[in-house]
Amino acid sequence: MPRQIHESVRPISLIKTIIKDIDDRKWNKVKARLTLYPSDASHRFGIKSINGDMTLCYPLHMACMRQPPKSIVLTMLDVYQSANNKKDSMHGRLPVHYACRFGASLEVIMLLFSMNPGSIKERENDGSLPLHLACKQVTTSKEVLYYLIRNYPAGLEMKNNAGNTPLDIAASDQAKITVRTLALLEQGFSVGENHDKMKKDFLERQTSEDYSCDSTVDISEKKGSQTFIENKMRKIRSETKKCVVCMEKDASHVMIPCGHVCLCRHCARPKALKLMKFNCPECRGRIQATQRIWGKIANEN
Repeated sequence: MPRQIHESVRPISLIKTIIKDIDDRKWNKVKARLTLYPSDASHRFGIKSINGDMTLCYPLHMACMRQPPKSIVLTMLDVYQSANNKKDSMHGRLPVHYACRFGASLEVIMLLFSMNPGSIKERENDGSLPLHLACKQVTTSKEVLYYLIRNYPAGLEMKNNAGNTPLDIAASDQAKITVRTLALLEQGFSVGENHDKMKKDFLERQTSEDYSCDSTVDISEKKGSQTFIENKMRKIRSETKKCVVCMEKDASHVMIPCGHVCLCRHCARPKALKLMKFNCPECRGRIQATQRIWGKIANEN
């Protein structure tokens, strides 16, 4: 009969195993480990951020960076609910900040907010709300944006330390209306306290060259949102889809087996894929191979 190791004398190397399993998205192993050793969820671990600095946070924070299934988040909250109220040491982020920043599902975000309702108004160190962070993530769904706006409409007008509102961030990618921006326009203008002013400010903020190169947009369309947005969306759909990583070159490689065309030749190189842990940047599915395709790839948005 195998001898069980008491939690109090477990080597730190064994405790850190949960971090590797989370990083590799081996959720069955994570769940089994938390069942055997629930105290692992209450340990703070040091991880490197994108810029190489070290931050201390809990396994729940780390899981929220990896698009976890709802069952894993439920298990972590069940064994150590307090982690949902704790911020990391560097950015001042709660788990829900990470969930919004890294494209977690709506059900996971709803679960985190249900256990800590006030976190929807919590700011990280740079002044960003969860809504700001959701607008930075290319893969954020409209449903997530609708949920964040509906539960905290005032967040639409909140600025971070850089002076940017969520709408500024959503519209910043190549200065054109994206699905994220449309979601904010569609939902936010209907619930925001100063929605008329917000709509006017947004339309005026669009670059003058956008108007000058689009002969179909007249003066009345600049003042009214619906026709303006429809024309802008037709223009976007007619453009070639850009690489979702560099946002500069045309997408030219299809991910296999998920089928997303989302990377240029440079970002589809083996070294670049290794940095992405061979996960599709759109659906986070495993990339088994890539295939170069030719021709114009229209925007999917």
